[in-house]
Amino acid sequence: MKKTNLNKLLCASILSLCTINLLFAQGTQTDITQEVTSYEESAYGETKGYLATKSSTGSKMDIDITEIPQSVSVITKDMMKAKNASTLQQALSYSAAISQPYGENGDTRFNWAKLRGGDAIYSSTFLDGLHLAYDGFAIVKTPLYSLEKVEMLKGPSSVLYGASGPGGLLNLQSKRANDSHKKEITLSYGSNNKKSIETDISHTLSKDVSLRLIAQYKKADYTMDVINDKSYFINPSLKYHIGDNTTLDILTSFSKDKMVGAGIGSGTEQVLTIGDSIKKNSAYLSAAIGGARTPLQIRNAADALNNLNLPSTLYFGNQSDHLERTYSSISTLLKHTINDSLEFNSNFRVSKLDGEYQYSGFKNTQAIFGAYIASLDYSKITLEQEKVKMSLDAIALDNNLQYNWNTKNIENTSIFGLDIKYQESEEKKYDALAYSFDSVNPNYSYNIGNHTSVSNQAKEDLTQIGFYVQNQAKINKKFIISTALRYDTVKKEVDDLLDNTNDSVQKDNNTSGRLGFAYIFDNGITPYVSYSTSFVTNPGKNKSGKSHIPSIGKQFEIGAKYKVDKINALFTISAYKLEETNILTADPSDTNFSVQESSSDIKGYEFDATFKPIENMNIIASFAKISAKEKNTTDAVNEGRDLAGVSDSNISLWSDYTFKNTKVGDLKLGAGIKYIGSNVKYVEDAFAQNSPEEGIDINSYTLVDTLITTKYKNIDFSFNISNLFDKEVYINPTSTGYSLTQGRMYNFSVKYTF
Repeated sequence: MKKTNLNKLLCASILSLCTINLLFAQGTQTDITQEVTSYEESAYGETKGYLATKSSTGSKMDIDITEIPQSVSVITKDMMKAKNASTLQQALSYSAAISQPYGENGDTRFNWAKLRGGDAIYSSTFLDGLHLAYDGFAIVKTPLYSLEKVEMLKGPSSVLYGASGPGGLLNLQSKRANDSHKKEITLSYGSNNKKSIETDISHTLSKDVSLRLIAQYKKADYTMDVINDKSYFINPSLKYHIGDNTTLDILTSFSKDKMVGAGIGSGTEQVLTIGDSIKKNSAYLSAAIGGARTPLQIRNAADALNNLNLPSTLYFGNQSDHLERTYSSISTLLKHTINDSLEFNSNFRVSKLDGEYQYSGFKNTQAIFGAYIASLDYSKITLEQEKVKMSLDAIALDNNLQYNWNTKNIENTSIFGLDIKYQESEEKKYDALAYSFDSVNPNYSYNIGNHTSVSNQAKEDLTQIGFYVQNQAKINKKFIISTALRYDTVKKEVDDLLDNTNDSVQKDNNTSGRLGFAYIFDNGITPYVSYSTSFVTNPGKNKSGKSHIPSIGKQFEIGAKYKVDKINALFTISAYKLEETNILTADPSDTNFSVQESSSDIKGYEFDATFKPIENMNIIASFAKISAKEKNTTDAVNEGRDLAGVSDSNISLWSDYTFKNTKVGDLKLGAGIKYIGSNVKYVEDAFAQNSPEEGIDINSYTLVDTLITTKYKNIDFSFNISNLFDKEVYINPTSTGYSLTQGRMYNFSVKYTF
């Protein structure tokens, strides 16, 4: 789709929304009181405390979580605040089925977490039910402070949302304008000179119009040399009650983030193993450079590098390395009740992201690599700095009709929907610039030069159109049958802007489904069973010139949910078998191409609990055990091996207690413990050409976090410590080193409410 088509689609979408609003505005104005006399939880509104019992993510309806025939977990804003989470990775750190191969504080550039062994979760992240577009490094970093909650729908979910990973998806719920006059401002200071200021202001203009302004500015250094980042966002929003039965939310967002030092490593400390890798391959390296240096000389030089004991805070790169992204969006969320049986919902968002990524890495061309080995001074390394610019324009629209209809003893809720996703991205790559880096006396301000020569420039257009239908039948208010079906068409066009040619056009289509059964017992237990599917598209063609087909996810899940009103509790236990087929892997006959013969076999069971056993006490617990294997691999040696970066188990427990009316106010003490199971990563040896991947095991580890807060009148004081015992663990291995878990970190904040 060309730019003109994008503009036409945008104008048509806005026009249709405006037309609907004008029509609905003709109705009688509703009499809305501003005084909130009671709190009633909604899947779309504010959630107080740690426990959410309603969700729209698993059904696109405002229903109890117990009635959704898949495992759903919700992380509320109060829960995120208690844990002092500032990134999605940190917010997910106490959740079952989440694997974080870089650690919860590692690689803050992107969200690399994996859900049930699936792809990186950033590829399956939604905001207010609409997909967050991404391409390359153009990935939106949604600030947690702007969110009401984070919902996880586990397992294949394409039947509701289109293309998404087999492990499940995240649906982020934005804070919306409401009829309160609450205002707050928070100041924070923490480890690594981390500073932030944030504010949340709500105001009601009239009985029909409410405003809200959420904003944040923060900056921080890192334990690594050179690296620092700063960011800001401002999110104005409006809620407009149009007539008796119609509401319109308008959400806008403007943000910018910049990370200085975004090359090798990503903020956490690094332990180098370059010397050990060179020693291991000394004989091979001696032969590779024609015997100019003997294996003994190479080993001695490698020992000399090891003896330098280079600090783990050493950053390999230049202060001109950076990752910068600017994002803006506007969303409209329209809900209109046509009559007692029929409701219309329309969610729409248009967004724009621009970014620049300049990063350094090891240069291993044969000539330079050979010169490096022959030099016998391995402290001086040739790096190359690359530069990429990206732009991403996107439109997402989801319209559906919800129809409630009853037959004898059966209550039915049906949804008929159409959603459209369009994104246009452009990537411009520049020729890399080589430079020498002295690890003993690093010169981070060395003038590398300017990137002026463009090596590649391409534009990609992606259009996804999906039609879906869903019905939930509740028989005698006990037995639930949930059925859903969806058909998607996806078209992707790639244009080479340097050669001014159309490189490829790819068209895919897919039918997804879900079938689920549940039974609500009088004691609050609801067992369920479901089968669901998903798909993700695969760009490119195989060696025969045929376009790759989508990868398909299939899951069978059985479980039970237990809702206990007396102690404000929700327990979920589940077991599942998940398979993904048609996975892209390198063609053994020509590694320049890929084949789709491999699959994955994932099995696991999970437990989630959120409850208040007594007044003023909260407990959050989770447990997950998973077996994730590769199947039908093109290389028989890899058959049955563990999937990379998937923890074999996770256990977590958080608890806090509030002492009311003490001399220092309402004093809350909390602590959490997280056990992260072992996983494996497959690494190619950078110092031995054509060497097979080596599986490197990452051991399990345990982290402890603590919280102290007190509320005195309108002021809240909070003090958090993460990794209380300063646990240091080697994670994320490469052929040249390991990352370390983030050490002990503290954060102090003061919030004033007025």
